[in-house]
Amino acid sequence: MTEQVLTVRCKLSPTDSQAEEMEDTLKAFADACNWINQNTPAKLRNKVRIQGIVYQDVRAKGLTLNNIFNFSLF
Repeated sequence: MTEQVLTVRCKLSPTDSQAEEMEDTLKAFADACNWINQNTPAKLRNKVRIQGIVYQDVRAKGLTLNNIFNFSLF
């Protein structure tokens, strides 16, 4: 089965409050990604196993399930 990737490009015009929330979320996501990278074996590539290892700790950082695991391992 062929996977189709669609890309949407748009300009956001958030309020100051919304922009601050987005910045906070992006920082938390980057911090979580760095933490996951430092706390999982380098050779581990199985997304389900990584989720099992880090889910509770990253969730405690205040991110939702979508924020945590909506990333690519490769």
